Amino acid sequence: MKYLDKKYVTRFAPSLTGDLHFGNIRIALLNWFIALKSKGLFILRFEDSNLINKNKRFTVFSMLKTLKYLNITWGRGVFFKDEESYFQSNRRLGYVKYLRKLTNSPFKLVYSS
Repeated sequence: MKYLDKKYVTRFAPSLTGDLHFGNIRIALLNWFIALKSKGLFILRFEDSNLINKNKRFTVFSMLKTLKYLNITWGRGVFFKDEESYFQSNRRLGYVKYLRKLTNSPFKLVYSS
């Protein structure tokens, strides 16, 4: 396949609002397959910015169990040296830093309806 001549980096970033559903699994398989066939990298990251979710640990465990059952493996993300950076909530301070930088910048996009 000509488009697989390059190494692709793909990711799967499910939201921790519940178990994986068919749509999640379809996207995870597609992205994993593209990374695998192109000898690229498949990244697993969790979108856990919902601070109300008290079952975060159980939901992560359930999702990891499903991915393992499907034999989906990842080359970066959870269970790696810098795994904490693959939980979206742990990156909040970085986003705040750049938001402040943009806010103080003279180059602002103002949208008014």
